[in-house]
Amino acid sequence: VDDVAACEALVAAVVADFGGVDILVNNAGIASRGQSVADTDPAELDRVVRTHALAPHYLSKFALPSMRARAMRLRASPRCSTRDTTSWPT
Repeated sequence: VDDVAACEALVAAVVADFGGVDILVNNAGIASRGQSVADTDPAELDRVVRTHALAPHYLSKFALPSMRARAMRLRASPRCSTRDTTSWPT
């Protein structure tokens, strides 16, 4: 998940296979090799930051359209929750 195109393809595959995204749990993480700052390869640090910080952003960005569309259908269903969702961000 440290690649933007891979994040987009992952969400697209989920939408194609399951019809949409209901919930997204961003729980990916990797460990660095435990080197000191002076000995850490910049490419390793870049990969850790992409996985821990950027991947959740991109996955959320690509999943939000599906999640919003599904939430709109839920709001329109009279058998759905009685909770007022009109103030939810769109």
